[in-house]
Amino acid sequence: MTDFLAVSLSSTDYVGHQHGPNSVETEDTYLRLDKDLGEFFKYLDQKVGKGQWLFFITADHGVAHVPGFMQENRMHAGLFDDGAMMKSMNAGIEKEFGIKKAIIASYNYQFWLDNEGLLKAGKLAEVKAYILREGLKFDGVANVVDNHALATTALPAPQQDMLVNGYNVLRSGDVMVILQPGYFDGGKTGTTHGQWNPHDAHIPSYGWAGVLSRAKPTVPRI
Repeated sequence: MTDFLAVSLSSTDYVGHQHGPNSVETEDTYLRLDKDLGEFFKYLDQKVGKGQWLFFITADHGVAHVPGFMQENRMHAGLFDDGAMMKSMNAGIEKEFGIKKAIIASYNYQFWLDNEGLLKAGKLAEVKAYILREGLKFDGVANVVDNHALATTALPAPQQDMLVNGYNVLRSGDVMVILQPGYFDGGKTGTTHGQWNPHDAHIPSYGWAGVLSRAKPTVPRI
């Protein structure tokens, strides 16, 4: 029977969110973690035996660069404010259709519509089309899509797969905002995750198959 030990290393997440992946603080955190892992591996060699254990490390998510860092290096980046977009869109919808608070909530790059009220007014399709069209005018927005029609929306295959897999008919919003690389909803300091972009969504993994190859393990740089 194989023994399995899972260890969560949460300090990297807290420091990374606060300071970003290119900060001295994050570099220091990983140098300390590398040292701690080295000591742990020595312990395993002594207690379990060299080549008798398998090590594997990964993460629960990728990370976006801090927009300020991107801008300092002359790369396209910025912050997105879904609350401000909702307020602006509601004002435009009221002016265009005479309907107040058509968008009732915004969260996680999604908008929830007053579907019952819009259906009663006979304006649901028109208002949704307005949001999909006018939403493209906001800075950092790459696309705005109807969550209920993701399977038939013209999107790059990897992006469409992610959106479809993340859609929950009972919980998801009605409209999804897709941001350009380098943009996210947050503050001027620190960073976050949750975008589909490869630099954000990619999760690296490291390890060695010491049990299978009997090769002498070496401490990987992470």
